[in-house]
Amino acid sequence: MERDVDLVPLRPVIFTRLHELGRHRIDSFHLEDWEMLSRELEVSEEEAKRLIGVISGYNRNEVPSWMQARTAWDLLQEQRLNPRMITTGSEQLDRLLGGGVAPGTIVEFSGAPGIGKTQLCMQLCVNVQLPDALSGIQGSAIYIDTDGAFVVERLREMAEAIVEKCREEADSDDTIYDDTVRGALQQFNVDEVLARIFHFRCHDYFDMLTVVHLLPEFAQKRNVKLIVIDSVASHFRYAFEDDLAKRARIMNSFMQKLNACAIENKIAVVMTNQMTTRVAAGEDTRLIPALGTNWGYSCSVRVNLSWRNDTRIALLFKSPSRGQSTAPFIVSAAGIRDIISMDTLIEPEKDREATLLMSSLLADEGDDSILADDSQPVTQDESA
Repeated sequence: MERDVDLVPLRPVIFTRLHELGRHRIDSFHLEDWEMLSRELEVSEEEAKRLIGVISGYNRNEVPSWMQARTAWDLLQEQRLNPRMITTGSEQLDRLLGGGVAPGTIVEFSGAPGIGKTQLCMQLCVNVQLPDALSGIQGSAIYIDTDGAFVVERLREMAEAIVEKCREEADSDDTIYDDTVRGALQQFNVDEVLARIFHFRCHDYFDMLTVVHLLPEFAQKRNVKLIVIDSVASHFRYAFEDDLAKRARIMNSFMQKLNACAIENKIAVVMTNQMTTRVAAGEDTRLIPALGTNWGYSCSVRVNLSWRNDTRIALLFKSPSRGQSTAPFIVSAAGIRDIISMDTLIEPEKDREATLLMSSLLADEGDDSILADDSQPVTQDESA
């Protein structure tokens, strides 16, 4: 199968030069051509060999392990043996998701600026490290930061809160933990939590492609159980305004690699997405998640975060196993928590505002759209 060289994470200047030379296909690169490529790109021989190795590596035909068939019975047994999920810190939000964020799935949280998307991502990075004694996964986290919103002091506050909770559990006379478990909880500390969150700052889509290409090996060596991308829309959204077909190809390749990494390594992938204004003839304008219709098919679970008066509301509008529903939550000094005064979930069909939002999120997005951010000029785009 022919594959485009645009799918390979190379520096933009290399992309440009290869296209000028008419070298568009991956299968046109062979190791014995390194001398010619060195002259054409005006790079060293070592760099030319490395480039050919990277490009040709994207042309393998073997079937990866995650594509091999497994029976439904095997999958069911695996779920029963590994039922643990990553808690959000809010019981209501966990119930909305079916118990928390499940390993091996891709979850999207969309919403307007300031609604709490980044706060939720940082909370998950802390909670994925909860000790086994507290039914935690006890894994590490990778945080891919595209917006520069990662604030380590805020992360420390959340870590301090969760460590304090663990120590209270260990010291409580009401718990039935043995001395080994109590010792593990007491040893759980803030420095350890922060040391197991790996931060990557990506300044453009090329940085994102490069990091995702390196994720499988990096994750295996460090027991990574959560990958956060905050946000996925920042660089992809405006990098290909003149070539949306190219954006779709690159994003599909990007998601395929993420999905393979998540399934093979039992890693939860959480991404944030921006909101955009959709304008259609004869209809009112409405806010929808950015990046178009096809993008939504790539995510296992999609949740929209919004304000209801002064209350943050999470709306689950896509899930393979859960019905559409809503849940309130708060962002406190300690992190993501429940609203004590509001019990249980609100069914969307009984909630007029949720129904209106649901209809917007699920509306057909096949036509051209006018897309705009709160802080960005209006630009013409299509659903990719």
